[in-house]
Amino acid sequence: MSIDISRVARAIRDLTHESLRPILLGRAQEYVAASLGFGSLAACKAAAKLRPEGFEDNSRFVVVDDDALWRRARLLEPDAAWSRARLVAFLTAAIDRVHAGTIVRSASDRPNLSISAAISEALGISGMHDFDDVRYTVVENNHGEVLGFRLHLDEPEWEHLFDEINGRHGNLDVFLPVSVRLLLRGCATPQERYYLHGDQVEGDPSQYFCASCDLFVELPHFEADHPNGNASRYFAEQRLWERAVARFKLPRRRPINAPNALAQSALAEREAYEAGRSDFHRWIVNQTERGGALGRLAVDIKRDPSFPVHASTRDELLEYLRNAARDDEPLRAFKRAWREFHPLASDE
Repeated sequence: MSIDISRVARAIRDLTHESLRPILLGRAQEYVAASLGFGSLAACKAAAKLRPEGFEDNSRFVVVDDDALWRRARLLEPDAAWSRARLVAFLTAAIDRVHAGTIVRSASDRPNLSISAAISEALGISGMHDFDDVRYTVVENNHGEVLGFRLHLDEPEWEHLFDEINGRHGNLDVFLPVSVRLLLRGCATPQERYYLHGDQVEGDPSQYFCASCDLFVELPHFEADHPNGNASRYFAEQRLWERAVARFKLPRRRPINAPNALAQSALAEREAYEAGRSDFHRWIVNQTERGGALGRLAVDIKRDPSFPVHASTRDELLEYLRNAARDDEPLRAFKRAWREFHPLASDE
């Protein structure tokens, strides 16, 4: 959640006020910033300016980086009267005082949870649920750095939890900070880099990942071994990654701006494909929800990578279907579709 650093710092000051060595407000602010993973209060404030427009943090979950907190405390106060454990306890109590009901966990006290249990813990939802199937989007700041994950919990399988989720977070789309990864079993930070088709290998700019071969290869491999399928494979792999559920995606990482040798040419190929599609093709692929033979034809055309999407005359399309169809039903469905698309067209 978005911690109110000033208020939490004041709470720390108040909690230590009766002691012989109370923590001063300015120092307490530095400690809160350090506990959130920032090197200084100034760095924390700078990071807040990089949040994307409309960013909302409705989570009720915080992971305290107690290692960073203690390093900052030893630097600013070498002869500090407080032990590490006591300082963390003051911080946790202060967060609870300012943001009542927030779940606070220490980064050094990882419970080694499964993905499902970790998400349940972060959401504050009791019981076991299949949250490892949850779909989510990655939220980045304006420099492309991951801030966290927006969980999309408005799906039928969690309908029985809607009131509980909405009551706690005010929304069925719940943001969780990237620090939630600290709760994952045996994973302080995600170690497994996920590569899309054409991604450059980290640490070796001469190597790229080929998803078709499941190998790291040199750049000429793509044109030599897969001259016609790289764009479709790139977009297919991109869709799989974007739609992947939590149990697959959370322990892995792929930078949004990861260098990819195929992305530019794949986008250009898709733009050319879109520009070349006929008006009839644009219309027929939107008829897939219709019943009967016409709906089945629309599905077949949409799935057919060889369909002449640029063809705009009845004769061209009919000739293709005569060669591709196994019976007369697609031909009759096409003639019906053509009459519907061109009401004044002849059936001949």
